[in-house]
Amino acid sequence: MKLDGLASPEVIHLEAASAALVSQATLDAQVAHLRREAAVGPSVAAAEVADVVAGLRDGLGALLGLRGDQVALIENATRGMASVLDAFPFRPGARVGVLRSEYGSTRMNLEAAAARGELVVVEVDTVDQAGDCDLMVASPVPSHRGVLQSVQSDVPVVLDVAQAAGHVAVHGLRAVAWVGTSRKWLRGPRGVGLVAVSDEWADRLAPRFPDLDSASWETGFAPGAARFAKYEATYAGQVGLANAVAELHAAGVEYVTGEISALGRRARARIAEVAEVHEPLDSPTGIVTFTVPGREPADVRRELRAAGVVVSLIPSSRAPRDMEGPLLRASFHTYNDDSDVEALVAALAQTNAV
Repeated sequence: MKLDGLASPEVIHLEAASAALVSQATLDAQVAHLRREAAVGPSVAAAEVADVVAGLRDGLGALLGLRGDQVALIENATRGMASVLDAFPFRPGARVGVLRSEYGSTRMNLEAAAARGELVVVEVDTVDQAGDCDLMVASPVPSHRGVLQSVQSDVPVVLDVAQAAGHVAVHGLRAVAWVGTSRKWLRGPRGVGLVAVSDEWADRLAPRFPDLDSASWETGFAPGAARFAKYEATYAGQVGLANAVAELHAAGVEYVTGEISALGRRARARIAEVAEVHEPLDSPTGIVTFTVPGREPADVRRELRAAGVVVSLIPSSRAPRDMEGPLLRASFHTYNDDSDVEALVAALAQTNAV
């Protein structure tokens, strides 16, 4: 079963890696909760969906190969990464490893964390080259290249699965912690993220800013991932994400990731006929990055948008150690098909003719 997404028939949406389209049922779930908040008050409405939110944590945990009580819901992946790095018990002079392809916001967080030690940049796309690092931060899929990176290592790893969960296989990857977001391949609304924590490390992580939901005066931090949770939350977003994650599991995670991979390969081969593609054509992801020789990516994006095709413009600040200039990114979900690929190719051919 392919996963659908809302969109105007005038727009071909190729931005799953930025913010995927939600389904009608996910939108309806959000709106229904907002109406319930207006009718009975946010506190009552939140209590009424407690089981739905618990089911969301279970669904996210199942996606990662974890239990639901190992998952906390937060605002977004960047906040989650900052919270985990800030909570990590670095020894004096600690070595913190990062792939050269790491997302710019995470790199900024790592620079701040490295004030307590040394930041080590690994110049290959695999964490098994991390050496004697105390901690490694890695993404199975970076945001600016449609490649699958090795993230298994004997070094403790924090995994950023924002571009991976719902896109490629993430079940069973070993980590200290996982951070992710709702709005990309999970097809959820904006404003919801996750932090998941392994049992081995949970009680060793001490978040700097607890509140009365994540800690207590008497016993200190809540157990497990709950120590990263916050009282204030967008429950309509959580309810919407619960529906989206349920849809993903109903369709079959392996089926969905396989469909995305196959469409990404076909799209890459076709786009390579009219533009320069910047990853291997057989890469198993739904992300295709490309440029049109002799044309500014921002100009090409505007022309594609005028033709009804929506792609992303990726500035070099997204991964400053791994990009020499801006790129265009098309990212395909299961609500896309080969006709969307052909529309993009036709629009690119037209930009080449300008």
